[in-house]
Amino acid sequence: MVRVSKGILIKAIFLIFVLSACSQGKVLTIYDKIDNESPPNSIEELIGSGDVIIKGHFTHYLESVNMITSDEEGKVPSEDFYYEGRVFNFHITEYYKGQSPTSISVLIPYEEKMDIFNERGRYITTVTLPNLDYEEPDPEKEYILLLSENPTVENGYSLAHELYQIEISAEKNLKFVSKRIKGDLDYRIRLNKSEDEQSEEIVYQFRDGRAIDYHQQVIIYDNLVENMTEEDFSKIFEKN
Repeated sequence: MVRVSKGILIKAIFLIFVLSACSQGKVLTIYDKIDNESPPNSIEELIGSGDVIIKGHFTHYLESVNMITSDEEGKVPSEDFYYEGRVFNFHITEYYKGQSPTSISVLIPYEEKMDIFNERGRYITTVTLPNLDYEEPDPEKEYILLLSENPTVENGYSLAHELYQIEISAEKNLKFVSKRIKGDLDYRIRLNKSEDEQSEEIVYQFRDGRAIDYHQQVIIYDNLVENMTEEDFSKIFEKN
């Protein structure tokens, strides 16, 4: 059994071959499509995905672990699949939802190792796919985190949703730590249109050995904290 930590989307991968002008000849084009629930429509809906919602700051890096495990309890790292997660210590200054110690370990997706096979099932190579939203935690900044318990790490938590991290500015305004927010998208994200659907994607090109174009579908989110302050966020919990 393979268990995937929360925050890593389950993917269905479709492979096709195309010809290109690449000096290496035929390019293997991979379309990585996401099978996931619909984006949240409100900040209240997003909050509902978190078991623990806290405010505080990161203090230091602890370790790197495989976020994919092979046992039902989520404690034995998989030997067949690898998705690196980086673990950081987080000091809590306020609870909005749930309870936990004043200091916890937070597991953040960093990069995935993906084995590539041809249409006959023969292994070609392994590529590294960075997590689009990863941003090195800044110990000088204050954050709000939406988390769920994760047994992969002792006293550990991982993101409850892709929009798990909110930065609090010096003026107490809120901003998602994400590169997939409408109006503030990563420059590499583009619209991919086909006959039956259209979706946003980012393309990673690999030219070391076999030429590979890896098209990774990206879910785009509304800015649910636009014009929201930390005080506005706190008031949501006062209503409940």
